[in-house]
Amino acid sequence: MLIVRCNIGKAKAYGPPEGFSPNPKLKLLDQLSEVMRFKHYSLRTETTYREWVKRYIFFHDEHHPPRDGVD
Repeated sequence: MLIVRCNIGKAKAYGPPEGFSPNPKLKLLDQLSEVMRFKHYSLRTETTYREWVKRYIFFHDEHHPPRDGVD
């Protein structure tokens, strides 16, 4: 009998990838780049993600957005 095991759907959607954590001394966007390079994303994808993160930050006036039920 052949048994095949898959880990599909068991990846964590939070935290750093297994065995890697970005340098906490770097700024947020530099940490983002470091993780994306570790995951072998293309340079164009990295640039696009950085731009979207910048837009999100400036949309919230460079402050953390409010969380529901937390003051």
